[in-house]
Amino acid sequence: MAGIYIHVPFCSKKCSYCDFYSVVSKSYMTQYIQSLLLEIKGRAREYNGLLDSQDKIETIYIGGGTPSLLSNTDIATIIESLRKYFKVLPETEITIEVNPESVSKKNLSEYRNIGINRISMGVQSFNDQLLKSISRSHTSIGAIHAIDTIKGSGIENLSIDLIYGLPGQTSEMWKKDLDKLFSLDIPHLSAYHLIYEEGTPMWYFRKRGKFQETPEETSIEMAKYLYTSTESHGLIPYEISAFAKKGFESRHNSAYWFGKPYLAFGPSAHGYIHPLRWSISPSIVKYIQNPLSENIRHTEIISHEESLEEYILTRMRTLQHGISLDYIYKEYGKTSYDRVKHVIDKNISCGLIRELLNNHYALTYDGILLMDAIILEMVSE
Repeated sequence: MAGIYIHVPFCSKKCSYCDFYSVVSKSYMTQYIQSLLLEIKGRAREYNGLLDSQDKIETIYIGGGTPSLLSNTDIATIIESLRKYFKVLPETEITIEVNPESVSKKNLSEYRNIGINRISMGVQSFNDQLLKSISRSHTSIGAIHAIDTIKGSGIENLSIDLIYGLPGQTSEMWKKDLDKLFSLDIPHLSAYHLIYEEGTPMWYFRKRGKFQETPEETSIEMAKYLYTSTESHGLIPYEISAFAKKGFESRHNSAYWFGKPYLAFGPSAHGYIHPLRWSISPSIVKYIQNPLSENIRHTEIISHEESLEEYILTRMRTLQHGISLDYIYKEYGKTSYDRVKHVIDKNISCGLIRELLNNHYALTYDGILLMDAIILEMVSE
């Protein structure tokens, strides 16, 4: 299988925590669509040649930014272009990211006609005070209305994003957010602990003492409630930040964690077909000047050693699959096998790693909190 990611770099306003590339301007939209279609057509022969002949496009993800700012006609044109130049299956999972304020019955009906069958919506919190503090445009009531509208549209595959560890957010606030999620019967949740990304407004606010990071003990309490409460409500953590009812796992995001190839189009988009990785410069101006210029596409060949690091990093995020010691021995040799096995054995005894079937190993909920340190030890020579 293979996937396609489309980056739409437009937002009506910038959220204070977000470091994804976007511009707060609609003046480039027409030129962006023209350039995107040119890039898709111009790269099709190259990317199809890099894919295995049996690889079909099974997922399309339109992210951003705020893709729902595009007209439905433009979105339809993008998907039609992908179908024209790539082997897109009829049952392909097609996701679009939306914000609550952009949801309407009309848009959702047209999305269905276009072929979109999955919605990912950035809610972030059901607390109006917190939403205001992170510069979100919607309210809690607006988010709930949008969820109800999507559920009534016939698009059953809905994911929402929530953030925890926000400044001023208490454990009780986080529990209320999750309890509201459970009451709304959402089939998929993406939940992230806030990261103060350098260069974002929130990063500057913290640096100037306007925000303080959530205490570590509070973050740990929030994380533990996240994992225990979701599973008890039928949302299984299949990845450290993704929780789904059976059959609603994101096929697109899962492909990232299992090393499947994915194509990427649009400024700041990243693509991967082993051993090639590439990224497009995060500049709408450079992109519309020439989306096929090699000056804006940065490529690298992943070395054998780097591929082991990526295997460990990505598979350790998958809580139901984990890493395979047999695979590491076969692909990377005894030295790598012995090093990783030593780390696994040590952390099993500490309750941070658990054994799955067929010599696979995954993190426990306690292990997730120390994931970076565990992975660093696995990949260190």
